[in-house]
Amino acid sequence: MALSYWGWKGDQYAIASLTKPNPRDKNVMPYEMADYVETQTDLKVISRVGGELDLLKRFVAAGFPVIIEKGFEDPKFDGGWGNTS
Repeated sequence: MALSYWGWKGDQYAIASLTKPNPRDKNVMPYEMADYVETQTDLKVISRVGGELDLLKRFVAAGFPVIIEKGFEDPKFDGGWGNTS
């Protein structure tokens, strides 16, 4: 969706073989998306970790699409990147 903001005509299926070569992997990390943009398009990307809500609002107000990684915790799931216990 962020790429379409800049006029890119593809979809998630067009990049899936590069961003998630294991079809059972349901997550694509932000650095994997950034790598795709840098190596497979003429666009540029900036990737940062952390930040604050005010900064996010300023980027959006300035017209930059922003991607935020969000995990989830499932009490039935023991392990994985989203589990903090």
